[in-house]
Amino acid sequence: MVLNSRQKGKRCERLACAALAQLFGWHARRSQQYKGTTDSSDIEVDETPSAFWEIKHVERLNVWEAMRMAVSQAGTKMPILMHRRNREPYWLVTIRLDDLKRLSHVVQESEGDTAVAPTPLPGDHAGGG
Repeated sequence: MVLNSRQKGKRCERLACAALAQLFGWHARRSQQYKGTTDSSDIEVDETPSAFWEIKHVERLNVWEAMRMAVSQAGTKMPILMHRRNREPYWLVTIRLDDLKRLSHVVQESEGDTAVAPTPLPGDHAGGG
């Protein structure tokens, strides 16, 4: 069971990297395979060096506990909780309201010369609703 859970975690981190690349054109990779420390974020994103990315892929996530853990591990970095339920086609992102302006600034800076036109993700629907 532990092995399956580890494999699921790795797969989820890769999917999160791919989603950020598709949406923003960001260069993301799993960080534990590079740093190997338990307090490093789950993924590293070149365009967001001040962010601590915590990735979760579970059926029932305790968002408060997951964010509390991310905050405690993030140090001075901005904790970002990117999560997805099993069998759901879309991701959710949870941040502290105080970090919203900081994240907005990061996104705007990354849209400089390397900006990529966003493409719809699976599960996105055009039109109202």
